[in-house]
Amino acid sequence: MDTRKAVKTYHRNLAIVLAIIVAIFAAIPLVVDKPYIINIFVLTFYMSTLSMAWNILGGITGQNSLGLAAYMGLGAYVCCLVVTKTGMNPWVAAVLDMLVVGVVAGVIFFPIVKPMSADCSLILRGPYFTLVSIAFAESIRQFIINSEFFGRASGVGLPFGKDSFAQFRFTSKVPYYYIGFIMMVGVYLIMKKIGRSKLGFALRTIREDEDAAAAIGINPTKYKVIAVVISAIIAGL
Repeated sequence: MDTRKAVKTYHRNLAIVLAIIVAIFAAIPLVVDKPYIINIFVLTFYMSTLSMAWNILGGITGQNSLGLAAYMGLGAYVCCLVVTKTGMNPWVAAVLDMLVVGVVAGVIFFPIVKPMSADCSLILRGPYFTLVSIAFAESIRQFIINSEFFGRASGVGLPFGKDSFAQFRFTSKVPYYYIGFIMMVGVYLIMKKIGRSKLGFALRTIREDEDAAAAIGINPTKYKVIAVVISAIIAGL
């Protein structure tokens, strides 16, 4: 009983601390009026979210990927092209770009993480997986900057206009601050949920000993592809 009480007290105190932190971050734009400072926070939220995207693959699963830039770039181009070519709402286009990036990552990396022999002696692990991820990112970059459809090195120009939440367009940095903060907190909660789930335990088992994981019934190929797809979707976001 004492242990349960201590756990409840711990979680209650943790919730209070987190609520205070959230309140402080929510109040920052109310007392800070310099766009430069607000922009630093926006970039911090952005990179923090990206680091969590890397963590599920590199930290939890133990597959050191350096290809997140490809997912970021591909997601941005898919979203912007859909908006400019079809007039789709940016919020809807963002969901579409996450799906596209997830599918591309799954299709590309499934044959990479799949064993090429029955005894799993031929499989890309460690630095070889890292090198493939770098090659993938560079291939995407070269394809985009040399493609007329993607605007080559000039990129895709987005239309200007009045402030509009529906069109994800703001003159002030403050809306981007709150959107970035909500995104970061949301992804953090998802990562916490994954870490405590069956998926999280399977990924950590693969990280510690992939052969042992396979021996106890965990399919390394399946779970590594899932980790790649989740990581790509968050980076695409």
